[in-house]
Amino acid sequence: GVFYLMGSTSVGSLWQNPARLGLARVLCGLNGVTAMNGVRQIHAEKEDVLERSVVCDSFAFNDGWFIIDLDPRDQGVTMHPTYYTLRNGGGKGRCLTGWVLEGSDSVEQNAKWKTLDAHQEDESFLMLASETGRDEYPHHSLSWLLHAKRSYRTFRVRQKSNHWGSKQMFVQGFELYGLLRMP
Repeated sequence: GVFYLMGSTSVGSLWQNPARLGLARVLCGLNGVTAMNGVRQIHAEKEDVLERSVVCDSFAFNDGWFIIDLDPRDQGVTMHPTYYTLRNGGGKGRCLTGWVLEGSDSVEQNAKWKTLDAHQEDESFLMLASETGRDEYPHHSLSWLLHAKRSYRTFRVRQKSNHWGSKQMFVQGFELYGLLRMP
């Protein structure tokens, strides 16, 4: 995926989170993120959504959305997405059941967003979590095909609903696949 590519900046080096390298930027609401191991709150950052592995038991965007900017240096980087992957943020009852993936050319507050994929009453994560009887904090990854007609600079995931009925969006992983365009 694009974030794997961005984080593999040199041959032979270990992968690094592209948001921590300044190659991508993660934005979220003013209430930030909450991360827990069991019942203990731990330190986490919004950039952790791009990590390759699970960072804690549960990870939530408190305002129900996040944005990934592929071009924080304003160099004309865009991506024509073909697939995306989401990883559940933990907790059987906190699984996403409704969300929207959107693309835009801007990170400005008045940006126009194009819906690239939408899910309503989707129990895919919930079904997988229910099958994981012994695991209190399942972190399943699922991917979806996109039919985007063009490239975008920024991508936003907005929660519409979850099984728990909370405003918090429990997502602990995101990846995009497609054609990355760099000037």
